[in-house]
Amino acid sequence: MCPVPRHFPLHRPRNRSHNYLYRRQPGRRSRAGGGKEVYWLECPQNPTQPWTKRIITNSFVNYHDQLIGDVDDDGEIEVVTHSQGSKVLVYYKIPPDPTVQPWPDAYRRTVATDLSQVEGLAMADLDANGRTELLGGPNIFTRPLNPESLWGKVTLAGSYKKTRVAVGNIYGDGRPEIVLSEGENTSARLAWFTPPLWNAHVLNSTLFHPHSLAIADFDGDGLNDVFTGEMGLGTNLNPKLFVYRNKGDGSFEQVVISQGVPTHEAKVADIDGDGRPDIVGKTCDDQTNHVDIWFNETGK
Repeated sequence: MCPVPRHFPLHRPRNRSHNYLYRRQPGRRSRAGGGKEVYWLECPQNPTQPWTKRIITNSFVNYHDQLIGDVDDDGEIEVVTHSQGSKVLVYYKIPPDPTVQPWPDAYRRTVATDLSQVEGLAMADLDANGRTELLGGPNIFTRPLNPESLWGKVTLAGSYKKTRVAVGNIYGDGRPEIVLSEGENTSARLAWFTPPLWNAHVLNSTLFHPHSLAIADFDGDGLNDVFTGEMGLGTNLNPKLFVYRNKGDGSFEQVVISQGVPTHEAKVADIDGDGRPDIVGKTCDDQTNHVDIWFNETGK
């Protein structure tokens, strides 16, 4: 049995982070981000030099999340975003010249309108029918046959508000499950949902703004675990980071891997190349503005 992931030493670089996503270019990587507009940053030949900002769209209000992937299964990547202020979920085909600003409306496809309080984006083939579904908060969107039509929508947890969303195989049967955390609530729920009826299994219902969420095998036992992290916002004086260790039978062991350091939109990746997933997060509204790395020392 591998030890549970209790040892994540904390390092605090001084530079501040933004929530970027990656877009591949030949030999280079570029990044897309959002806020008042959706944009991508073009990587120069020397990546230590300033990157060029290219606006994708500024047609809507308050872009909260972006996602890059082949959402319509045409073999090409698209840029997905939703606007909380305009209550829309859209994606953009990449134009032949991606440096044009903004991208022409002809390359925009609307997934849904009149969406309220939606956060979080993910994509997966949930029902193994060869067609990708898009998840926006607690909603599952299915692509229509007519590309000009709105997508079908099924809400799997209507009472969950402003949720982060992650998709991954929990049971080990090859079929993805869905995990939601209420990222903007003070008594927030964290739950996973099992197909085909998407029954809810609550892991915690007393979290403080768990705005970070990911699925990964943190302890190296071949089973995907669930990570979430709390914000501080000046009122939560002891924010925690949790890994819910998958025991393989539908149950989880809650492990607190950090206390006292808030995080927002933390991401999971193998930072030091040792084969273990690490965690990188940033602060939000706590006046200190730092980026934090928790190195996974499980098994060392």
